[in-house]
Amino acid sequence: EPLTAYLEKDPQVKDAVGMMAMRKNSEIAPLSEYVPYGLTVNVNPVMVVIDKEILEHYGQAIPDYENWTMQDIMEIAKATTGTDPVTGKQTYGMSMIAAASANKNYIWASRAVNNDIYEWGDSLKNTKVNFVNDKTKEVFNYLTELSSYASPDYIEGLDMANAYTQDNNLAMFIIEDVYSAYNTIKAAGLEDKYMLAALPKIEDGEFKGITSSHMGDWNMAICNTSTQKDLAWEFMKFMVMDDVVQQWILDTYCIPANKEASGKLGEYMPADYADPISYVVSTSPLEFSASANNCYDSSNFGTFANDLTTVLNEMFQGNMDADAAMEYVKKNLDDYMSTLN
Repeated sequence: EPLTAYLEKDPQVKDAVGMMAMRKNSEIAPLSEYVPYGLTVNVNPVMVVIDKEILEHYGQAIPDYENWTMQDIMEIAKATTGTDPVTGKQTYGMSMIAAASANKNYIWASRAVNNDIYEWGDSLKNTKVNFVNDKTKEVFNYLTELSSYASPDYIEGLDMANAYTQDNNLAMFIIEDVYSAYNTIKAAGLEDKYMLAALPKIEDGEFKGITSSHMGDWNMAICNTSTQKDLAWEFMKFMVMDDVVQQWILDTYCIPANKEASGKLGEYMPADYADPISYVVSTSPLEFSASANNCYDSSNFGTFANDLTTVLNEMFQGNMDADAAMEYVKKNLDDYMSTLN
């Protein structure tokens, strides 16, 4: 059930949360608008874990995540790939989100450069996807270069075997399971060794200055055949607004979508972890998620996620360049769009 009318009736709910489950649906609203269909209860923001010891060994300053850039990440990754000057061990500068989900790296990188590829029409079949452009090429080349500072085990998903340990050899790694990662670090007694950071800010456009970190979520929706829609809404409000529920979410190692509640993470973890998480939750636009945003929409466009994962992994292994990758994805997008007509 679309929640637009409910949110108009209770605007404080929309103001309270840092993310909502939103999609585009031409049967409900113009495709230029997002339709809220679920209230997000808790979130999983994409974050960067930084091994402060490795950076220190290479003489790299701890980054200011509220102001660092994509180029800063690249330079740190390059500088920390090699033989650790202190330990003599091989280290790698970056592990991105797992190669099996490489499309999610495209999401944050394309958001960072504001690669808005959509011209929304009255319906999906009248929508244009301008995927082949200079910014897409920039994103592909950036991620490919960044992958050159990853462990050879990255493609197989084995490079994280020693992550969160004293023997970790990754200067930075991008993750989606933030609270679980923190608990692992805490259990190992390594809270001082690591820290979290948000991904760089979006460089230009409507959302300039907002972090490119997107969020996954756990949300609640109203069944559109329900005979008790108003009661369902009251329960959903309870789950995102009630103070006791927010305390319960925090106590069960989850990150509340409620912005005020996420600001209390400092009672559960050091500032190096709590502050970056709260920063992402409190500043991210409501419509930016891992499934739908102004640069990426896997809910409306067929095999988009799989195609991106395929070409990125081919590029990471040197089997494809950016131009070939763009043409591969474009062909599948065009084939999909043609089926709508």
